[in-house]
Amino acid sequence: MQYRKLPKGAEQISVLGIGTSSIQASSEKEIEEIMDAAIENGINFFDMASSEAKPFAAYGHAIKGRHIGLSSHTPELVSKVLDMGILDMLMFSINPAYDYADAADYELRKGKMSKTGKML
Repeated sequence: MQYRKLPKGAEQISVLGIGTSSIQASSEKEIEEIMDAAIENGINFFDMASSEAKPFAAYGHAIKGRHIGLSSHTPELVSKVLDMGILDMLMFSINPAYDYADAADYELRKGKMSKTGKML
């Protein structure tokens, strides 16, 4: 496995990662086996986004004792996880199409923003 160093710190991140957005279709045992196989093959970067809570217990078993990072769009979630003291890395991404969709719709309906996105 090839790795790349993070810009700050000494962590080496695998160039291959595992995306798990639809892993909830698997059993908890299968999820743990997938995570274990990836780890055994040197993968240490996992996108654990899921539309359901089902896989998170299996994730916890598989990554116990390892470095943990989080990427989120949700300030409330980030705050809760930071308070847990378990993160080694945090990426707080801003995606205007996602994060500001409700605000933009509100401003558009109130007549404070044009359809091109310019504030009036």
